[in-house]
Amino acid sequence: MKSYKKNSPLILYPNDGEISFTRDDIAELKAMALANPEKKIRFCTHDDPNDLVHEMIIVHTREYKVIPHKHTNRNESIYIIEGEVDILLFGDNGKIQEVIEMGDLSTSKIFYYKMPRDKVHTFLILSEILVFKEVTQGPFNYDETIFFKDYNII
Repeated sequence: MKSYKKNSPLILYPNDGEISFTRDDIAELKAMALANPEKKIRFCTHDDPNDLVHEMIIVHTREYKVIPHKHTNRNESIYIIEGEVDILLFGDNGKIQEVIEMGDLSTSKIFYYKMPRDKVHTFLILSEILVFKEVTQGPFNYDETIFFKDYNII
């Protein structure tokens, strides 16, 4: 993680193209997420928001709530580095249709999942801290994500 620049208090980018992560780097990201009022942090390993592939190391604390949403133009894949999470998938009726139980390699749970586009989903974070790698198509366009604030996740 050596050096980085802040795109916002929540989003970090590398200063150059060479990127590596150690346990200490993950610990630093976790500390940043815990100190952040939003209780999350994202380190983008792609160089620019307009890149066609977005790769990110993301940290969410248990306190962070992911609003159910779907992406209309892209798939995303999730690889759990540390922690446990249930990914809740919703049907067209707004009811939970499927639960993908995920955990890092120390668990017997799914550690990698590729989510299809147009699938309404949210995260139910089970561990104190969740660290994961996400890969998706870029560039990110906020207008191509639809949020479903009225969906009940419990």
